[in-house]
Amino acid sequence: MAYIRMDPDKAATLLLSKSMIKRSSKVALVGSNYQMFKKFKEDPDCAKCADSYAFAEPKPVDVFTFEVSLIERRILLANGVAASAILMPADFMKGADSVRLKMLRESYCIPEPYLSLLDRYDIPKEEQQVVFESRFKSRAKDILKKKILRRKERMPFAISEEELEDDTATIIATGEIGMFQRIPLGRRVFAVDGKRFAIPFCQVICCAIYEEIRRQGFTDLLWMHNEAEMVCLNQGTTIAQILGFLKMNVLAAIFREADGGFELTDLREYLAK
Repeated sequence: MAYIRMDPDKAATLLLSKSMIKRSSKVALVGSNYQMFKKFKEDPDCAKCADSYAFAEPKPVDVFTFEVSLIERRILLANGVAASAILMPADFMKGADSVRLKMLRESYCIPEPYLSLLDRYDIPKEEQQVVFESRFKSRAKDILKKKILRRKERMPFAISEEELEDDTATIIATGEIGMFQRIPLGRRVFAVDGKRFAIPFCQVICCAIYEEIRRQGFTDLLWMHNEAEMVCLNQGTTIAQILGFLKMNVLAAIFREADGGFELTDLREYLAK
């Protein structure tokens, strides 16, 4: 599609016009999966010193997509449609010290750019929803073990062992199907007819997210991402369709920052199966 430059109001109106939302729908609006942590050296002059972690500030495009979700919420509620805006920080970090990250999560506060938007759009505190992506990790592992590793055919978007390079998560299946071993690589590897393949874990996380959102009674999801997450979001949604986890309508929109503004770069609709 041609890139479309837009402001938050225009983006919200366009996405709602492209959705399958009805008066009887219950709509989840996920407007930002911003990277929650940043890593730095305790001593910048010491290469062997331990890493430290801190909260990262959201990028302008992540703040933009969250504002779009709040505008969509306002429009839907004004038209009698149940809707909730959800902030979903990406609180994973490759190779990070899990204990330190856990301590940071426990002290999390919504970043100021998001708080300003929540105040501007009059979102009461009891309706401010924050869901960490790590919440879905355990269920995603279960989906991987029971739904993917037991399949007879290679999954779409799987990567052959020859193509594997260091990237994303830290657990792979090894040896007997369903057995897990922690290694420095970042993909989940499984075997089909003696050949080993890997699937990026972010795609399995998508399945767990869709399952949980549907379990909460939502019939539709408008999910807005930054361009860096486009492949993961679109491929993860396709995997969810194949495995039977897409039981609601999803409109996935990808935005990027460009010349001081924001552009819609990709828009895809996935219907409930």
